[in-house]
Amino acid sequence: MRGKPVCAKGATAPAGPYSQAMAYGGMVRTSGAILASRPSDMSIVEEARAVLNSISDILAEAGVGWDDVVSTNIFLTDLDDFERVNAIYEEFVSEPYPARSCVEVSRLPKKARIMVDVTAMMG
Repeated sequence: MRGKPVCAKGATAPAGPYSQAMAYGGMVRTSGAILASRPSDMSIVEEARAVLNSISDILAEAGVGWDDVVSTNIFLTDLDDFERVNAIYEEFVSEPYPARSCVEVSRLPKKARIMVDVTAMMG
């Protein structure tokens, strides 16, 4: 069994042939969430908050929340945005913090500047 797809109406729709998340074996794994369309004057802070809010919607649809997140991956097109993104990320997580990676990549789909995926445990 491949698991149960999770689809949250409030979250950004997938930009390709994939689910927003999959729930399986007591775990929820989100796809990389981006803001597929954004105004050109949107700051990285606003974009990061929108992406993390989208993940919040997906987690809620799966019956979990940020307190259930055990791992996060953040991809930025400019690592100089690290501190600003980190400040927004802190609004969503609390101690004990999830494990996390944050790396710079050359490009992201749809000209996004940030992509985030998480793994959460159910129950």
